[in-house]
Amino acid sequence: MEGYLVKWTNMISRWKKRYVVIDKDKLYYYKEKGGKILGSYSLRNVDITISHSDPSGFTLKFGNGEATKFKAPDTNERQKWLIAAKAGKIIGEEHNQQESTKAMNGITLLKAQLMDILRNRILSGSTKLSKDMNNIITLQGQLEHSVDGLLKVLEENKVDIPEAKNYSTTIKTVINKLKVLINLSNRGK
Repeated sequence: MEGYLVKWTNMISRWKKRYVVIDKDKLYYYKEKGGKILGSYSLRNVDITISHSDPSGFTLKFGNGEATKFKAPDTNERQKWLIAAKAGKIIGEEHNQQESTKAMNGITLLKAQLMDILRNRILSGSTKLSKDMNNIITLQGQLEHSVDGLLKVLEENKVDIPEAKNYSTTIKTVINKLKVLINLSNRGK
């Protein structure tokens, strides 16, 4: 959806006409159609409220905490903009779920690779892990980076997926145990 809205500007505390575009889960605004982008927002975690004092007004509060007031030309146009913003929010939430699932699948794969190395060492009866230590250190680093990335995505997008948080806590415990194992192996060299 695209068209002209009036946007409240905090810099000079007044209403300014802006050309606004909602594309998937993003909102862009311009001084005029075809002009340079003045700003953009993610609609992933937007809170939408309608104005009770102005029948064509509404406020979008974005995931970063910033809130912006808009006025449509009339109530029918406002309704169209509200629907477009809600659709953008839904698209963004689906994207968040996909990103989280992808990150969790990657973490599961790394964990499995680490466990295979450790299992093979234990089954072979070897007490020295130095042969596989470089692989373990590399995988442990990748695993830690992946978990941190997952937690960052969840936090930035204010997504609450309890399974992902519980999973990342379990993986952090595995990482800490690996660090102990690496330190013990380094002492044995």
